[in-house]
Amino acid sequence: APFEELYRDDGYAVLHAVKLAIAQRNAQGGVGGRQVALVALNDNGRPDEAVRQASKLGVDRAVAGVIGPLQHSTAAAAAGALDAQGLPWIAPVPLDAMEHVGGWSLSAAPFAIGRAAVIELGRQGVARQAVVFSDQPGALAGAQAAAESLGMSLLALPTAAALAGAPIASGRQVTQPVGL
Repeated sequence: APFEELYRDDGYAVLHAVKLAIAQRNAQGGVGGRQVALVALNDNGRPDEAVRQASKLGVDRAVAGVIGPLQHSTAAAAAGALDAQGLPWIAPVPLDAMEHVGGWSLSAAPFAIGRAAVIELGRQGVARQAVVFSDQPGALAGAQAAAESLGMSLLALPTAAALAGAPIASGRQVTQPVGL
């Protein structure tokens, strides 16, 4: 998970949830009669670092499996390193079949997530416009399909990573990633 840089808040939010889940599982006898220990490595939310950290996990034969990485780009990048070491892994992000060789993806497809988000906004009756801000391939297409069916307008924003240093409509450059 990312514990520094742009996505550090995501990493720490998940870390606390994982620690709680492990404590609860261990209180019930662990997994297969064995206690679970957490090894949390920082991938900074960067694919190259995710590969480097995934490679470290195979060194310790006590590592039984991996949960993560937390982002599409880092999970897809780490897949090969985890598979090469024979480590079972689960990514809590949507991945195509070729992106999670040797592992599993536990998430709805990006198209379904984008569609469901816009449908929920429409159901609540709070918005006639929706803004999509996602780095998940297909999320925009799902949101567009739902928006069209509901007669909503849709604005798609590039992710913070895409905005960094990129020219935008006004001609100025964004030098710091922005959160929306």
